[in-house]
Amino acid sequence: MPNIWTKTTQMIYEAFKGPRTVDIEFNGKYEEIKLIVSQIKNISVTVKSFPEKLNGFKQLCTEICQHLIKPYPNDNLYYPQISSIVSAHKEMINCYQDCANILGKLTGSTEEWHKTFSEVKINLKKREEARKIHDHYDEKMEKLIEEKHKKMENHEEETEEEIQKFDRVSEINLNFYIFNL
Repeated sequence: MPNIWTKTTQMIYEAFKGPRTVDIEFNGKYEEIKLIVSQIKNISVTVKSFPEKLNGFKQLCTEICQHLIKPYPNDNLYYPQISSIVSAHKEMINCYQDCANILGKLTGSTEEWHKTFSEVKINLKKREEARKIHDHYDEKMEKLIEEKHKKMENHEEETEEEIQKFDRVSEINLNFYIFNL
């Protein structure tokens, strides 16, 4: 675990130069997650505002029905046409109520999505903190690989201390470094 000095120098380094390592794939996925969260918020706002709008529409349909029935009693010549218009408005109220019920279920789903993405955000913050803590190790490993490579090129003998230090450098890292010179 890095000490306070390492953490502080890492924070200062990143403040001026940005992160030492850049994970392009991760950053792309992070941007996708931010877009998804934004769209979920938009859906949630729209769905939550629907019942209020629905109540206004239901009130409008009810008033239309009342205003159409009053002037045209059952024995009026136009009553059959007015009756079908009133029935259509009542059916629209029922359809919108069914829609409101479905959207109520969707509201529950958006709340679950919010909860899930809140957990994702927490894990992303933990990942970023871990990256900040351990990012400087990449630089240290590169230096060790470089030192070991120079020793190997020059066919120099390694001291006991260097052998212990170079044991940290895996053969894979060494080969990766050699091929990326």
